[in-house]
Amino acid sequence: MTPPTQVLTSFLLAIAFQPASADLELHQERIYLGMLGVGLALVGTVLLVFDVVVGQPTALVVAALMAVVIAGIAALPALLDREPASGSGLRGRRRRG
Repeated sequence: MTPPTQVLTSFLLAIAFQPASADLELHQERIYLGMLGVGLALVGTVLLVFDVVVGQPTALVVAALMAVVIAGIAALPALLDREPASGSGLRGRRRRG
């Protein structure tokens, strides 16, 4: 398994063990597994195309960057849903008026 694939796989596996994943319905689990497959296929395709066109070292770098971007996009909802520390951010402020 190539390093980019390992990064993406480990990230997606980590999501599966989050507490919210226990609340997923069957169709949501299938969508999650489909997204896992699409992400792996995308990284593999980028790796293959860049390996043929520009060579293996560049292909590994670009595929790793693609895996990081995909992982970042997948993590974005969880990062945006976090509660800020008390007293900081907009949620910790009182409304005036």
